Amino acid sequence: MLEQAMALPARIPPDKALHMLTGIFLFAVLHFFSVPAAVAGVVIAAVSKEIYDRMHADQHTCDVWDAIATIIGGLIGLLCWWPM
Repeated sequence: MLEQAMALPARIPPDKALHMLTGIFLFAVLHFFSVPAAVAGVVIAAVSKEIYDRMHADQHTCDVWDAIATIIGGLIGLLCWWPM
């Protein structure tokens, strides 16, 4: 079980890992305004990026999993911020 948990980060594609880091970063910056604004900002940024990719399909690839990875990153940021 522990070996499987340790191998998980190696199985995350680099593109999705970057999206998750972006979500964490966005939450970290936006939470200074308010936590609800930070969560909303991460979701809006993730969805807007994929809409942009869809509108520019000749140069970008639209992938709903990219948006989900970004939002998961924002939720990781929220969990790290959450008072114990």
